[in-house]
Amino acid sequence: MNLDNAPESVKKQYEELVKLMDKNPKSYSVPATDAAKVLGMDVECLKAAAYQGRCPFAIGGDNGALTNRFTKIPKLALWNFFNQTYTFK
Repeated sequence: MNLDNAPESVKKQYEELVKLMDKNPKSYSVPATDAAKVLGMDVECLKAAAYQGRCPFAIGGDNGALTNRFTKIPKLALWNFFNQTYTFK
Protein backbone atom coordinates (compact mmCIF):
# COMPACT_ATOMS: atom_id res chain seq x y z
CA MET A 1 0.00 0.00 0.00
CA ASN A 2 1.43 3.36 -1.00
CA LEU A 3 0.53 6.23 1.30
CA ASP A 4 3.18 8.67 0.03
CA ASN A 5 0.62 11.23 -1.13
CA ALA A 6 -1.83 10.66 1.73
CA PRO A 7 -2.48 13.42 4.28
CA GLU A 8 -0.65 13.10 7.60
CA SER A 9 -3.92 12.43 9.44
CA VAL A 10 -4.62 9.44 7.18
CA LYS A 11 -1.09 8.10 7.64
CA LYS A 12 -1.50 8.40 11.40
CA GLN A 13 -4.81 6.55 11.30
CA TYR A 14 -3.22 3.70 9.32
CA GLU A 15 -0.40 3.52 11.88
CA GLU A 16 -3.00 3.23 14.64
CA LEU A 17 -4.79 0.50 12.67
CA VAL A 18 -1.58 -1.50 12.28
CA LYS A 19 -0.85 -1.19 16.02
CA LEU A 20 -4.39 -2.36 16.77
CA MET A 21 -4.01 -5.40 14.50
CA ASP A 22 -0.75 -6.34 16.23
CA LYS A 23 -1.96 -5.60 19.79
CA ASN A 24 -3.10 -9.17 20.49
CA PRO A 25 -1.67 -11.43 17.75
CA LYS A 26 -3.52 -14.56 18.88
CA SER A 27 -6.96 -12.92 18.71
CA TYR A 28 -9.02 -12.75 15.52
CA SER A 29 -11.02 -9.75 16.75
CA VAL A 30 -10.50 -6.33 18.32
CA PRO A 31 -12.36 -4.66 21.17
CA ALA A 32 -15.04 -2.18 20.14
CA THR A 33 -13.45 0.53 22.31
CA ASP A 34 -10.13 0.22 20.47
CA ALA A 35 -11.76 0.11 17.03
CA ALA A 36 -13.84 3.20 17.85
CA LYS A 37 -10.69 5.04 18.90
CA VAL A 38 -8.97 4.26 15.59
CA LEU A 39 -12.10 5.30 13.70
CA GLY A 40 -12.38 8.49 15.74
CA MET A 41 -15.94 7.80 16.84
CA ASP A 42 -17.92 7.20 19.99
CA VAL A 43 -17.86 3.56 21.06
CA GLU A 44 -21.59 3.51 21.82
CA CYS A 45 -22.37 4.68 18.27
CA LEU A 46 -20.19 1.89 16.88
CA LYS A 47 -21.87 -0.70 19.07
CA ALA A 48 -25.34 0.57 18.11
CA ALA A 49 -24.47 0.41 14.41
CA ALA A 50 -23.22 -3.17 14.82
CA TYR A 51 -26.33 -4.17 16.76
CA GLN A 52 -28.57 -2.64 14.07
CA GLY A 53 -26.67 -4.41 11.29
CA ARG A 54 -25.51 -1.11 9.78
CA CYS A 55 -21.79 -1.53 10.33
CA PRO A 56 -20.04 -3.30 7.43
CA PHE A 57 -17.23 -4.74 9.55
CA ALA A 58 -18.88 -5.54 12.90
CA ILE A 59 -21.43 -7.99 14.23
CA GLY A 60 -23.77 -7.15 17.08
CA GLY A 61 -26.63 -8.82 18.88
CA ASP A 62 -27.76 -10.15 22.22
CA ASN A 63 -28.01 -13.53 23.84
CA GLY A 64 -31.53 -13.18 25.17
CA ALA A 65 -33.82 -11.04 27.25
CA LEU A 66 -31.68 -11.07 30.39
CA THR A 67 -28.26 -10.62 28.82
CA ASN A 68 -26.20 -7.71 27.56
CA ARG A 69 -25.70 -6.87 23.92
CA PHE A 70 -22.44 -7.91 22.31
CA THR A 71 -20.27 -6.49 19.55
CA LYS A 72 -17.72 -8.51 17.61
CA ILE A 73 -15.22 -6.81 15.29
CA PRO A 74 -13.15 -9.31 13.31
CA LYS A 75 -9.66 -8.06 12.43
CA LEU A 76 -9.93 -9.17 8.82
CA ALA A 77 -13.22 -7.35 8.26
CA LEU A 78 -11.91 -4.13 9.84
CA TRP A 79 -8.66 -4.32 7.85
CA ASN A 80 -10.57 -4.89 4.60
CA PHE A 81 -12.89 -1.99 5.41
CA PHE A 82 -9.93 0.37 5.77
CA ASN A 83 -8.21 -0.97 2.66
CA GLN A 84 -11.10 -1.44 0.28
CA THR A 85 -9.66 0.95 -2.31
CA TYR A 86 -6.40 -1.01 -2.29
CA THR A 87 -7.86 -4.51 -2.35
CA PHE A 88 -7.78 -5.06 -6.10
CA LYS A 89 -4.60 -3.18 -6.99
